[in-house]
Amino acid sequence: MTAWSGEELRRATLAALGDHADERARDALAHASITVVGADGWDGSAGPVEAHGVTLGFDAKTLGGLRAVPALADALCAAVATAIATRPGETLLDLRLRWVPGTRSASAGYRDAPPEPEEASLHDALVDYLDGADQHALAGHLAGASIDASVHAQVAIEVAPSAREGFRAQARALATITAALRDLLADEKTRVRVR
Repeated sequence: MTAWSGEELRRATLAALGDHADERARDALAHASITVVGADGWDGSAGPVEAHGVTLGFDAKTLGGLRAVPALADALCAAVATAIATRPGETLLDLRLRWVPGTRSASAGYRDAPPEPEEASLHDALVDYLDGADQHALAGHLAGASIDASVHAQVAIEVAPSAREGFRAQARALATITAALRDLLADEKTRVRVR
């Protein structure tokens, strides 16, 4: 059994997605950072099995879009599992979708090196995530907000005075923001307070 490189797995997964897959899934995979680890192994009826853990890292907007359309995440999972299974005795154990700041690079011209990715702040990532999840109004209300995540597992958001009324009118705003921040920070225990 051999180790997968991120680029090998990307090519195999794009092939497993096929030409007629949803373009959003193909685009997300094309720009994702890919980490593969040999997570576990066991003896199966056909011999030894090596199970791989895979993490796909996305920019916040893409991650929000994947969470908003679960069929896209399911298609990626199925394609990664299919790609890994092309090697005898190998299987997918776990697939994680994560926010990795600066993963999406813009197109470069012929022979140009891709531009250096910009590191996103948590505020920018939250707005992008909500925008990617088609929560445009909520993203707009948070555009001028300030975010303090200096205390572990706690995020305080100060909404701009001009956006407070619109923010309060949004049903389930706090639940949506909490889910987004928990996904971005990869911490289910994150608590969010909005003022």
